[in-house]
Parts: sequence; C-alpha cells; structure tokens
Amino acid sequence: MSDLRLAMERLLLIGIIISFFLIVLGGAIYLLQHGSDIVNYQHFRGESQSLTHPAGILFSALSLSPTGIIQLGLMTLFFVQILRVFLTTWYFVKEKNMIFCAISMFILLVLVITLLWSF
Repeated sequence: MSDLRLAMERLLLIGIIISFFLIVLGGAIYLLQHGSDIVNYQHFRGESQSLTHPAGILFSALSLSPTGIIQLGLMTLFFVQILRVFLTTWYFVKEKNMIFCAISMFILLVLVITLLWSF
C-alpha cells in the first residue's frame, strides 16, 4: 500500500508543478502582451466561449494564447485533484475501509457531476 501512497504523492507533486509552470508561463506572456493596457472597469467582459470548455481551452493553449495557457494550468490542477480522489477511493477499497471509501466515492461523484454539468 505504500507504493500507492508514494504514487499519489508523486502525482500530486508533478501535477501541481506542471500546473504552476503553466499558470506562470501564461501569466508572463499575458503581462508581456497586455501589461500596459488601460483597464476599463465600467463594463464587465467575461471570458470568450472558447475558454469555458476543455476542448476550447486545449486548442487555445496549443495556439499559445496566454489566457488559454492559464486556463490549461487551472484545468490541469482540477483534473489532478479528481485523479487524487479516485486513487484515494481505490486505496480505501483495497484497505477494505468502507466508511472512508463511501465518503471518497461521494466526493468523487460530486466532482464528476460538477465537471459534466459544465458541458
């Protein structure tokens, strides 16, 4: 079981580092392109529709859009957490700890429903 715990630790560490670097890279590119822009706070302008769905985020990041890269970093962080909850659930199933398994399955269900709801 320590192998699974070690894999979970490495997954979290690698996922957070990748997410961090994507967000910092996207932020740096964004500041280089728009750092001197004057912001008008009178009118709210939300994200474009392409940055609200995973396929659009991936396409935007691959085209080196700074906001797409930032969104990809955030999406990576979100998916790492879903994978972590899945591995935790699997760990509790192997340990035959049904109370924590049920709690983890409920959390996983909420995360998956939230993800699917956004589509």
